[in-house]
Amino acid sequence: MVTDDSLISLDEICGRSSAYFEWEVLSTKYSYVSSSGVSYTNLVTAGYVSEPGDSGGLVYTYMSNGELRETTGVNHGHANHSDGTYAYAIFSKASSINSALSIERY
Repeated sequence: MVTDDSLISLDEICGRSSAYFEWEVLSTKYSYVSSSGVSYTNLVTAGYVSEPGDSGGLVYTYMSNGELRETTGVNHGHANHSDGTYAYAIFSKASSINSALSIERY
């Protein structure tokens, strides 16, 4: 599991709808309040397309040795620009999820 934000740089996602591809991180400190008033903090925004069906999918970092993929987070969804066009994907950090649930990856 990636625990250091500096290691979240070039990652991959495999989503049910969007398939598999590479992307880049835009921010590691994103926060927002949903239309229903739920506050989300310490999220990551990234330059990949998150489509319906991708939510809950793992986001992982491909390590240079080619054999290990470190869990980076869980796909949350995406945000749009004010004109309704796609802006960026959003995911929760694996380290935040593990800390909140007092669990660790095996």
